[in-house]
Amino acid sequence: GDEFAAFLPDVDAPEIARQRGESITYAFSISGADQKKLTCSIGVAFAPVHGTSFAELYIHADQALYSAKKTGKNCCALYQPETAEEESLPALG
Repeated sequence: GDEFAAFLPDVDAPEIARQRGESITYAFSISGADQKKLTCSIGVAFAPVHGTSFAELYIHADQALYSAKKTGKNCCALYQPETAEEESLPALG
């Protein structure tokens, strides 16, 4: 599958970001109602709580994405540092 990143400005709480992600997964599920089934898994990392750099937020959102996929796909997961596997940050530049 394809992976995309979305930035949601003016979202002031992680729970709101997760709710918006759930709205996106719902939109995918109803858009394929008459055709092939479409699914969407979303991982959410919230700045500055889950990181302050692009690299930190990207890795944490990716960890949350794979957590969502492990729980059955077609859902949204918020990054949880206590359950995430540690990964080193990539070198940028």
